[in-house]
Amino acid sequence: MSKRSVRLALKIDQLSTRFEQELQSNNQPRIEPYLESAPADGRPELLQELISLELWYARKRQQPASIDNYLSRFPDNEEMIRKCFADDVDPPPIPQNLHSTAD
Repeated sequence: MSKRSVRLALKIDQLSTRFEQELQSNNQPRIEPYLESAPADGRPELLQELISLELWYARKRQQPASIDNYLSRFPDNEEMIRKCFADDVDPPPIPQNLHSTAD
């Protein structure tokens, strides 16, 4: 991995961490300022990470999330946004009758 790649990964991680800290503090940070703080070649990866975080916290708080909101804000990233929404699914609970018991 080149030094540039490492710096880019660290910057994305730093911005993602700050964004998540805002979410954990029950704030509703906007994604756009975080994207503006990232190098252009890291913005697609950062956008995916931030949308995924925002969706996870919205679900955790039982708040609705609208795909149309993201598509209107980030129209050039439709495929990635749809993937984030498709990936934002909790695994189904294990039915009680399938739990193993020790004999």
